[in-house]
Amino acid sequence: MGHAVDYFNPLSTEDANAVIKKCIQENIFCTLAVDLATALAAPESIQKKVVLNILFDNKLLVNKFYIVLKSSHDLENTVGSFNLKLGTRMFFFKSLISKDVKGFFIADNVQMFELKRRRHERYEIPADWSQSCSVFIENKKDFKLDAKIIDISLSGVRLFLKAQLPEFKTEQKISFVFQIHKRGEVMITGTIRFVKKDLNFCQTLGIEFQNLTPLLESKIQNTCEDLERNLKIKVRVT
Repeated sequence: MGHAVDYFNPLSTEDANAVIKKCIQENIFCTLAVDLATALAAPESIQKKVVLNILFDNKLLVNKFYIVLKSSHDLENTVGSFNLKLGTRMFFFKSLISKDVKGFFIADNVQMFELKRRRHERYEIPADWSQSCSVFIENKKDFKLDAKIIDISLSGVRLFLKAQLPEFKTEQKISFVFQIHKRGEVMITGTIRFVKKDLNFCQTLGIEFQNLTPLLESKIQNTCEDLERNLKIKVRVT
């Protein structure tokens, strides 16, 4: 237990645009990988993958980011995979590349992801394990929402809530109590690191534990060890 795990954290459109604008301001190169076979009516002679170092420029336009190329590749109507690095932070996204009289560009509504390194491994809660979880609403005593624990690690949990309201926000503080399998209840606080809504507006919250006492750490570790043992048993059986 305890080894680092890489994962991708989705960014809002606003945050994604801020990352690209930061690259423009600081003249930071971005890596673009593109399969020229994705171009409409691309001849066989250019059906190959290329990796390019590019710059962005918004040319003072609101809804477009232009690609500054130092090569003669025709990128119109291709789908590019973009890799940006700001300091020690890494960002990735895919986007259709279009062209107008000013040059090649992407729209300013890309779905960008940041590469994160999780300190601890996540453990999914088996469907046949009993569990309960209640989220407490700030400033509303005796009011709580039922939730389901998707997975847990030594540093946080993912919760699923059918309730559409209240709408939770990233960086919001949250308190909840949960019980998993044969272990006792755990009352804990945390910070919401991401919020995802499905088509029914149900909410999935990624929560990082805060203010863990040695007792709470021990309780969480016991639960994670239970789940790890369960995984090993399943592996041996199969």
